[in-house]
Amino acid sequence: MGLGCGSKTAKGFLFVFNILFFLLGATALGLGIFVLVDKAQLTYLTKLGGVNQVDVPGLLETSAYVLIAGGGLVFIIGFLGCCGAWKEVRVFLIVYAIMVLLILLAEIGAGVVAFLFRDKAITELKSFLNETIVYKYEGQLTTSEPFSLAWDLAHVTFDCCGINNSTDFDVASAWNRSYTLTTNNISSTVNMVIPPSCCRFTDKSLYPSNIGSLTFVNDTCPIAPTTSNSWLNTGCYQTIYDFVLQNAYIIIGIGIGIGVVEIVGIVAACCLARAIKQKENDVV
Repeated sequence: MGLGCGSKTAKGFLFVFNILFFLLGATALGLGIFVLVDKAQLTYLTKLGGVNQVDVPGLLETSAYVLIAGGGLVFIIGFLGCCGAWKEVRVFLIVYAIMVLLILLAEIGAGVVAFLFRDKAITELKSFLNETIVYKYEGQLTTSEPFSLAWDLAHVTFDCCGINNSTDFDVASAWNRSYTLTTNNISSTVNMVIPPSCCRFTDKSLYPSNIGSLTFVNDTCPIAPTTSNSWLNTGCYQTIYDFVLQNAYIIIGIGIGIGVVEIVGIVAACCLARAIKQKENDVV
């Protein structure tokens, strides 16, 4: 006796959905391995493309490991779902359902914990962010240090500075504050008061692809910041928090959508596995 109509639908859904997952995972995995193996060549190509102001090897390596880990997991899940559905391998479907269920439970658990302990989570997050400023922030737009780069990206993208304001960087131990200021063809080296990324730029869209062409609204901004030439009083935490709240419906919608797809995948895998077992019993 063959599979019923409902089981065939589940089989079709699992195959189509997971073939996309399989291809996505394979692409990410392959790209990560390629980046890790041929990092030197990619660094050279980025310089040819004009991204010659940022030292990218460390960033490429970090990205490669993320792609390999994430792509590998998606690849395995996609393979189990796709192969299990197409070849009707019951054990593959069971393992697939368990893995997706564990991911779903982890997502729900993370959401519940984040909600119940949100005040403590906020405190811990701010403490962690402060540590990245104290020990990791280098202050140069050309940095390849991931945390330092992340701070600069946040500053430029969200028009903000530090966690609460620019004074957060007073304790940045890794920050080289030297700044060369040229006035009337006379150059002098002085210490910066705020990071360059906290300044207002004439065209911030040039960051990070063309850092060398970035210009400040006022060249004295890093050493003499004001509210008109910088974002020294605008903290990134509150700015990004407000941005997330404004787009909460999108984030919630995406989360619900992902959850629904995962639940449908689990149910479809279980139904198909049960139908396969019934089919095997009928043959016997």
